[in-house]
Amino acid sequence: MNQSELGYLAALAMGFLGSAHCVVMCGGIVGALSQGSPSPSMGRLGRGDPRGIARSLLHQFTLSAGRIATYGGFGLVAGAGGMILGELLGPLGARSIRIAFGLLMVGVGLYLAGWWAGIARIETAGLGIWRRVSPLLATLQPADRAWKRFAQGAIWGWLPCGLVYAALAGAATSGSAGRGALSMICFGAGTLPALLATGLVAERVPGLARSR
Repeated sequence: MNQSELGYLAALAMGFLGSAHCVVMCGGIVGALSQGSPSPSMGRLGRGDPRGIARSLLHQFTLSAGRIATYGGFGLVAGAGGMILGELLGPLGARSIRIAFGLLMVGVGLYLAGWWAGIARIETAGLGIWRRVSPLLATLQPADRAWKRFAQGAIWGWLPCGLVYAALAGAATSGSAGRGALSMICFGAGTLPALLATGLVAERVPGLARSR
């Protein structure tokens, strides 16, 4: 397994192992988006026909596809930026970037374990942009078309998240724009199971959109 493949695997693992954090951070927004979906309600959790469940799953997948597309775009920029910076700084600079990423990964581990809140401070950096972007979600309601759900997911991808920022730091060390994009897509894929499940539950539990 080469270095690039290891990087993709690390990004996938980061997304999967950080899923609990993703549910806490994104549970409110995925609940709101899910309950704005036109898919038929099943009433009580666990009841409903298979076609309705499949339709709900498709809605959730479309939302997450938009989110992961945004991550991929961020990774493209981060990978290109890291490649240019590495060329400007030379081998020593590139090594320093990788060391900084390693330290950031340690910080992410401490954050997810509840032992250090430093990563949470990084999340505040994106709040200004999020406040400008998030009102666009309301303009896409009702989300009665696949492109609207995809667009909502793409906007959701801008939600400030220290875990996403850490993954972007990893994408910056990938060595190219393409590898940076693929690294972030792998990260997004790792978060997919937990957020799909959260969205499916949110469609069927009244009030979950207001519950963190």
